[in-house]
Amino acid sequence: MPDIAVEDVSLPDSPIVHEEYFTHAFSGGPTDPSILWSFNSYVAAAVWHEEEQGPLKCHNHFSKMLAWSWWLVDNNTRFKAIIEQSGLSQLARCTYRFVNKLLISSFVKRWKPETNAFHMAVGEMTLTLDDVGTILSLPIICRSVNVPDVTDYHGVTLLVSGLGITERVAHGEVCTVGENSVRLEWLRSQFAGVADSDPEKAI
Repeated sequence: MPDIAVEDVSLPDSPIVHEEYFTHAFSGGPTDPSILWSFNSYVAAAVWHEEEQGPLKCHNHFSKMLAWSWWLVDNNTRFKAIIEQSGLSQLARCTYRFVNKLLISSFVKRWKPETNAFHMAVGEMTLTLDDVGTILSLPIICRSVNVPDVTDYHGVTLLVSGLGITERVAHGEVCTVGENSVRLEWLRSQFAGVADSDPEKAI
């Protein structure tokens, strides 16, 4: 579910969560906290401390996606064709108007990044590449893509060459957001007006 973000509201209200909150050992937990370094934020730790944990807050971007003009049936047919050819069009359709917060919370709280798996009451469970292909209907073909860390300079360069925007606009967005990311709202403000009547280069 690529469009769902979760926020753990069970952590302390302090703006800076100290590292030791996640890592220090406690009775009933791992004797070596360096192995499962995030165990103290795991649901088992809360159960041990008899702390009630409510469901996570889920953010769904479904309504934002529908605001884009190319969702209209009779608009942007040339643009849609390009997306279809990329093989990634299913990602735009893989969204949910409603999410089950309890179900999402159950899975998120049982995920361990150190083992890359869900630790459930019935045993350990992980997601395979075949699972991703089946759930998202994405073509798993050819070679894998390994993307190295991108500096701010390279991020701006990629935006300029890939999206055809000016360096000033690209640099402004990268500096605003940080971590070489761009906002969905920013993309919409830049490209929501693309229509079938535009030149091929613009599309």
